[in-house]
Amino acid sequence: MLQLVSSSANGGGSVLRDTAEVQRVALEPVGGVGSECLSVYYPRLIRDGWKVNDRLEGSEAERVIVFEKQIDRDWTLCKIAHAQTGSAEGKGCYWDEHRIINTNLGIQLDYPDWEWADIDGQRLVWAAGGKLISGTMGSRGLVCETELHDFNPMKFQPIKAPY
Repeated sequence: MLQLVSSSANGGGSVLRDTAEVQRVALEPVGGVGSECLSVYYPRLIRDGWKVNDRLEGSEAERVIVFEKQIDRDWTLCKIAHAQTGSAEGKGCYWDEHRIINTNLGIQLDYPDWEWADIDGQRLVWAAGGKLISGTMGSRGLVCETELHDFNPMKFQPIKAPY
């Protein structure tokens, strides 16, 4: 049951209407960093089932946090979240790289070019090279890779308001 709440300047509020159309997540995500993008991004990852595995504190110019999510019984998806200044060309100050690990078999597959990755039901979905791709995990790694959409032909077109 979700409640529509009116807010007030002091952060309080009163219930205007209840609805059963959506369900509220009982736990508030924690793990924000600072007052910029990471104070939204990291809690959202935690909310969506990612677990913080490691904090690799680097220099003042770079921080790295490793998030993990189980793909299936054997495979784990790792999101290596970088926050840095002076990053490589094509990377912003916040960027991710990805790795898939099977600890039972001692397999580590690195995907530094994946710009985003997550689990969608029984499949792994990722973005790389302007394309959205999916695949599933086999005994030795990714199988059944399928291009879902190629966004490369899309170009920015300014549109004057009103739309």
